[in-house]
Amino acid sequence: MKKQTMVTFFIMIFSSVLIPTHSNCGAEELYLRQGPTTAATSDSKISSTENIFRLQRSSQFRTPAELRNQVDFWKKIFTSVSNHQAVIHDKRAMGVIYETVELTENESKDKKMRAFAVSPVLRKYKAILERLDAMPPYELERLTGEDKRVYDLLYSNGIRSGYKDAADRLRVQVGQSDRFKKALSRSTLYLKNMEEVFAERGLPTELTRLPFVESAFDINAYSWANAAGLWQFTRYTAKKYVKINKVVDERLDPIKSTTAASKLLAFNYEQLHSWPLAITAYNHGCYGMQRAVERTATTDICYIVDNYDGPAFGFASRNFYTELLAVLEILDEYDKYFSDVVFQHPENYDTLTLTRAIKLNHLIAGTSVTVDDIQRLNPELLNPVLDSKLPLPKYYTLKIPQGAKEHLISSLDSDLQSADRNSDGVDLTERKSVTEKPVKISQDAAPTYKRHVIQKGQTLYAISRLYNITVNDIMKINDLKSPESIKAGQVIKIPAAT
Repeated sequence: MKKQTMVTFFIMIFSSVLIPTHSNCGAEELYLRQGPTTAATSDSKISSTENIFRLQRSSQFRTPAELRNQVDFWKKIFTSVSNHQAVIHDKRAMGVIYETVELTENESKDKKMRAFAVSPVLRKYKAILERLDAMPPYELERLTGEDKRVYDLLYSNGIRSGYKDAADRLRVQVGQSDRFKKALSRSTLYLKNMEEVFAERGLPTELTRLPFVESAFDINAYSWANAAGLWQFTRYTAKKYVKINKVVDERLDPIKSTTAASKLLAFNYEQLHSWPLAITAYNHGCYGMQRAVERTATTDICYIVDNYDGPAFGFASRNFYTELLAVLEILDEYDKYFSDVVFQHPENYDTLTLTRAIKLNHLIAGTSVTVDDIQRLNPELLNPVLDSKLPLPKYYTLKIPQGAKEHLISSLDSDLQSADRNSDGVDLTERKSVTEKPVKISQDAAPTYKRHVIQKGQTLYAISRLYNITVNDIMKINDLKSPESIKAGQVIKIPAAT
């Protein structure tokens, strides 16, 4: 294999790394559960937080023996392997973990650097496995050193032949224990309301734990496929349930996206009659899982996970349900794995339903409310609204800081009176010119761009869609060499004409 081809091979192996799904094998409970098993209190402290996490799980959310290796693998990844470590493993026989590679700070952040860092280790195990495959049985009994260790590892996991196939199943998984701890901290902001939404539809409370897998409860999470928010909806799927336009992207609203997720999961269940299948369909698609059931002639998730090889049924879909089972087991005793978790609690707020359209800068003028306050409480609002280029729409219900409602209503009324005076024909700008001479501003002095702070997980493509410009335009004005050369927190320039 040429050097360039080998590097490409390793990057392809590494590119399947999953950022945080299956069915209990055997008989299925074909019903929608009425209400959550537990409820959280609004002033939850550590004791009540434990009650939020620990659930009395139904059989469809308990780990079957056939999937124990997969669940244990994800428990290890979520609790004891950090993002500065990469696990070399068999992507189908999940109990086979060859080695854990330590990563530098830069390698942990950059996919290509990680790929180069682990490529020698992948070459090592590929060579060992191909060597084992070529050996006659009597030579396997005389093995020593690393060859023997690998042989014994495979043997203990029921692999007695097909070592060349095992070489093709080598995969790299970066640890996520740091990410999971942050997810624990953030989850208490949303879980109580999420449980209420799912209870209203009679859905199992266990489903509210899926954001641990999908987004780590980061409302600003964006994936490489431009899936967004707590529930990682793509635009195509989300538009069936929420609004996405120039004003709002409701995928980013915790409650609206949770309501959308509950509808999608309920639909999946109605079609598939199995929660393990319905959950896997959240990743693989309902039609995709119907095709899996048809081709395998079973609704047994264990059999499907182990045997179905549909062209789009990749590593992420095959493991989605088992990841949720791992999450549920971790949450049963989270304090065993994580200490000193600082739990966040929801911010109290008021709501204001706008009686007419108004730009944000006019609404908050003369009040103590800031754009940051509005953005924090209303994450669905997009930059054109936050920058006051587009107005907040009439009848929009805005979340506002407690105690600010009267001031904002006064500001709304004042702005309305000002607009009425304008409509009566009074030229306010002409009256102002009596005391002030107009100042001519040259084109050179006019601003040519505005700033955008890159959010975690945001891509240049997502940003270009947000401002209706091309990726090339952004790269040119910021002197970027590639779309990947950006990072969270970086400030980039956006052409002001957008």
